[in-house]
Amino acid sequence: MNLKTFLIVGCIFSACAKKPPHVKSSSDSTKSFVEVARQEFNLSPLGQGGSFSNNGVDALYADFSFDGEVNEEEAKTLLFSVTDRFLNYANSDRSLKPFLNIYPLSMSQMSVSIAFLDKNKNPRSTLAQIHLFDGKIFYSHYDKEKKAYIAYRNEAFPLAYSLRVE
Repeated sequence: MNLKTFLIVGCIFSACAKKPPHVKSSSDSTKSFVEVARQEFNLSPLGQGGSFSNNGVDALYADFSFDGEVNEEEAKTLLFSVTDRFLNYANSDRSLKPFLNIYPLSMSQMSVSIAFLDKNKNPRSTLAQIHLFDGKIFYSHYDKEKKAYIAYRNEAFPLAYSLRVE
């Protein structure tokens, strides 16, 4: 078998490979939460998933877009609400819990971003994205030339922000 045939056959088999249980559970949970966020917060999903090690789940992420303009305070309130719901959703998911390397998950194991789009589905010229990552909130504008979100300010996520496990 030549190398090209070997690579093609390998790709076919790897595409059909069964996900490990911790990856499947994480994927199922985050996909399910995305639907909750769509209904409860009128957000459109852009991507979701997790970070893995030792056959377990280390962290979860979800990225969304929102059609509309908001100020920083409104964006922060929306981010808090979505993150709170996501965190409690994940910590309450019985099929995910056995795979969590840290239980309960906290804000430091979550990443949530919300992009704010105009009527043409382009990033807004003012606040274009808010993102919770590594315990910090990043406020970004969109650089059209670089085609990238550029953080112009960040702040620590409030440690006093309490979350419940349902």
